[in-house]
Amino acid sequence: MNIDNKMIDTKTNENKNNKNNECKEYNNLKYRTMINIGTNIDPVINTSEDAINNFLNSDIENNKKGIWSKLTKTEKIKKIKTYINDKLKPEYNLSDEEIAYTTKVFNLMIERKKLSKNNELNYNQDNGFIEQIGGLVFNTETRKFNINEELNKKAKTKKNK
Repeated sequence: MNIDNKMIDTKTNENKNNKNNECKEYNNLKYRTMINIGTNIDPVINTSEDAINNFLNSDIENNKKGIWSKLTKTEKIKKIKTYINDKLKPEYNLSDEEIAYTTKVFNLMIERKKLSKNNELNYNQDNGFIEQIGGLVFNTETRKFNINEELNKKAKTKKNK
């Protein structure tokens, strides 16, 4: 057992020596860099709770205001619901049942990637609201919304040969 303990002790001493050598080399490099360039290699990182909370809050806000195709599915659904309640409900006098049905239809469209591209709707990135959904048609007889694919497509340019 003494031999095993001695082997462990020598290994830990070697690890300590390696760490000290690495630290000395790193410290020498930091010193040389500071002398030559005038800046420190190690950046000062503010790890206070307030700084971390501010960073996370700003990151969340930036993610909510990204382009439509980069938004998460949850954010897209929230913005669709806002669009239905703020724009479609007053314009077409939708009942609560019609709003629920319309929300389900738009959720299915998002699931099936029908409203995933930026050119399929007009989304204001600055304020985070949908302005218009391209090709959206309201059938007054059935009181349901449809998306007309032909109205939604943008004109494609022909390639020169």
